[in-house]
Amino acid sequence: KQWYQRRVRGAKEPIVYGHQYSVEKTPELFYYSMLSLYKPWRSESDIVGDSESYKEEFFKEVNSNDQLRQAAQQKMNIEKARAKMAQEADAKINKDGAASDVQDQEDDDYEYDSGDNTVLDQGLRDYQAVNNSSDIKTEEDLAAFVSTLNAGQLRVYNRVTQH
Repeated sequence: KQWYQRRVRGAKEPIVYGHQYSVEKTPELFYYSMLSLYKPWRSESDIVGDSESYKEEFFKEVNSNDQLRQAAQQKMNIEKARAKMAQEADAKINKDGAASDVQDQEDDDYEYDSGDNTVLDQGLRDYQAVNNSSDIKTEEDLAAFVSTLNAGQLRVYNRVTQH
């Protein structure tokens, strides 16, 4: 009895890696990357062929190259889905923005307590604990603290507060 399976040549698609350019943000780089991945070429000039631009060559080649057409369609669908998700997130933020603005105007001593044991909740609790334990409460306290810093600490402090 055979305990191993023979590998069938050509049964799997090769894994091809390439940079993910956006057709909306950098169209020429997108078309160039798609052509360089899916169009046969030996030199850089073979990619653009006799066309004026990568976009023009892409649309010439996409009609005859099924693999290029499928890959491009998949990338464009992913971009459309990402754009739709971003719009939905912005709409949700804008809808919830009015409620969060009211919460932002409340007292600074607001205690966050959702009862969950998530990483976010723990981070917020840690942040509140650090703020509550700080001796620096006023501008004068901050100035007195800064005066105690050595040269290296002062350089880092200035860099962080200026940016």
